Amino acid sequence: MDSLAAKPEKFNVCSRNAYDKVISNTPRNMSANSTNIVHKLFNRETFGGTSRKTNDRGRRVFEKIPPRLRFCLMDIVPLSYLTEHVFMGFSQCGQFLLSFTYSCNTQLYFRESSKFTLHFLAWVPGTIVQPVHSVPLFGDDCVDSKVTISMAQWKHNPDALVVYGIA
Repeated sequence: MDSLAAKPEKFNVCSRNAYDKVISNTPRNMSANSTNIVHKLFNRETFGGTSRKTNDRGRRVFEKIPPRLRFCLMDIVPLSYLTEHVFMGFSQCGQFLLSFTYSCNTQLYFRESSKFTLHFLAWVPGTIVQPVHSVPLFGDDCVDSKVTISMAQWKHNPDALVVYGIA
């Protein structure tokens, strides 16, 4: 007889007990509407949203912001900044508070124009913001005073921040 024919083939067969052990280690019994923060974080890491349902992806981790995570702007910003800066909000990472200042100039024929400066303020919860960097907006040119300044940051590219103005 042939020695190759005498060897039985070995298949990688998983016993029922081993299969049950693997299944029991995965959180399969989490409900789709779970309020447990651990379940929501697991779903966000696994499925890309806090819910397993595709139509419920916009659901938040917290239904309302816990008191320990609420901060008053007057408590984290020096008083002089409150009178000079226009606050735009936090960066996506939450590490920087963005604001801008402007100085008004009256030019020929009494037309107002302004120079705008963008400010990055570093913030750690429980402390006061610290200035990190300032950038002149609009190439340090004077622009019309009636301008709306906004910012955009993308979820999948947090390194890119676009600040733009609409006159």
